[in-house]
Amino acid sequence: MEISFDYDRKENDDSIPLLNFEKRWMEGDYAFDKKKDAILKKYVEFAHENNIGFYASNRMEVGNFTVPYNRPNWNKNFVDENPQYYCRNRDGSVVAVCSYAYEEVQEYVISNLCKMLEFGFDGVSLFYHRGMHIGFEEPVIKRFQEKYPNVDPHVLPASDSRLHSVWCDFMNDFMQKLRHRIDEKTQHTKKINVITDYSLWSSKNFGLDVEYWVRNGLVDSVSQADMETYEDLSGCMSDANPQVIDMEKYEKQLMNRPVIMRRWGTNVEMVCRHIPEYQKLSETYGVEIYHVLPWVHSVGYMEYDAIVDRMKKAGAKKFLSWNTNHLVWDLPQWYVVSHIGNERNNTITLSKYHRVLELDGSDISHFNPNWRG
Repeated sequence: MEISFDYDRKENDDSIPLLNFEKRWMEGDYAFDKKKDAILKKYVEFAHENNIGFYASNRMEVGNFTVPYNRPNWNKNFVDENPQYYCRNRDGSVVAVCSYAYEEVQEYVISNLCKMLEFGFDGVSLFYHRGMHIGFEEPVIKRFQEKYPNVDPHVLPASDSRLHSVWCDFMNDFMQKLRHRIDEKTQHTKKINVITDYSLWSSKNFGLDVEYWVRNGLVDSVSQADMETYEDLSGCMSDANPQVIDMEKYEKQLMNRPVIMRRWGTNVEMVCRHIPEYQKLSETYGVEIYHVLPWVHSVGYMEYDAIVDRMKKAGAKKFLSWNTNHLVWDLPQWYVVSHIGNERNNTITLSKYHRVLELDGSDISHFNPNWRG
């Protein structure tokens, strides 16, 4: 059994092995603010000395609200200084995330990813299952109208195949450029992994045509994650034509709740349901496929063996462990036990939902908070 581990950096925790390693380089010549590049190279050397493949991970949303030390965002000027490239919602409102519909944004991301490979990483892992990549920007509308004259893209649900085809045009173009630049820069020695949604279909909701990428040799491996982006359009559809959105109803709904939603976390049934379609990619094109194990805290550690067996029966051969570091610092059983009888952390408090209206000065009231995570 082969497992791919994802490591999300968590600060101020002495029990995380890689963080302990990093602390040895946090002072003197290797102080983080002085020698970022040297620290990254030491990370890679440490991994290779222990026969561990090491990919540079990157959340593909081009925004400034991101996890610390995500290299492309150490310098935030590109996003701050280029609002003309921001994404737009179907109602025309702006989201402070740069859209891949613009060549300048594609070039910015490609340059940063190529820069990461200079540190010795074996490849890049592109986190496509978190965030926004493209919407209803001017280049999108223009391309749509060329393909589908007399159809208004703004009133089509995100799941509409016509929107898929246009969004995927831009994202496919980006992936082709990235593959070419990486191969040109590294003489075909570096690999590309992509992390997508529960299903190949829902991945297309915002431009990710995984089958196209695999068929055309643009990626070397695909990881099925446990997320799914969708629109909750209840109460938004036209009475005359239930296949299109009534924008007046849509905007009324936005006053009360987010419309763009995300299923996320552990849903073994959902993962297993879509394992066959991913495995078909492997069988047809020979690409490596990884399937996500449940998140920590969502199941007890003693349940993992049975879950792996279920996933194997569904066709899984290789596995992805997301947020692996959490297995070290906070075991599931301790997480549960620590809250039993704790009045400050009762069940109601733990499950309370807060709607975030603004983040980093950006209006995100249209979205479920997890949409931007």
